[in-house]
Amino acid sequence: MAAHQKSFEHADRSQATDPGTSPVGHDILTLDEVAQYLRVHRSTVYRMVRDGSIPCTKVAKQWRFSRRRVNEWLLDHEGLGEPVASAAAPGRAS
Repeated sequence: MAAHQKSFEHADRSQATDPGTSPVGHDILTLDEVAQYLRVHRSTVYRMVRDGSIPCTKVAKQWRFSRRRVNEWLLDHEGLGEPVASAAAPGRAS
């Protein structure tokens, strides 16, 4: 079973970064796929996860994102004129 799990993890990491080629279909995205989808650096997505500003869940120690919830989140922040991710970490001057 460990070999099967290892090969699945390898397949998950080796997938193309196009969100449309997500190994489980179009509904669940990895952190890297969300970063590409939002056209931001992966560290920006990690910061949004840490700050609780983007909807996500942890599955087996890895962050996963519902494409539908990410789209709803984007629409909720659309037109507000404010960034959805903070430019500086809390406690730092920007």
